[in-house]
Amino acid sequence: MYNVLYQKFLADLENENKSSKIYEDFVDIVWISKEYLDNSTPEEKVRDYIAGMTDRYFESMFKEFRV
Repeated sequence: MYNVLYQKFLADLENENKSSKIYEDFVDIVWISKEYLDNSTPEEKVRDYIAGMTDRYFESMFKEFRV
């Protein structure tokens, strides 16, 4: 499950898919530090986004992408 979400969100960042949940729920929200965004790799952003998910949200994201 982790690998599916990791690869999906990493591809979304690399392709600048602004409609992705990683932008909507993480990258484009006002409380994320500009310093963090400027200095973290796409891999780190995806890791941190997934790490902040609740179990329920993680499972719902997985089901959404596996359907």
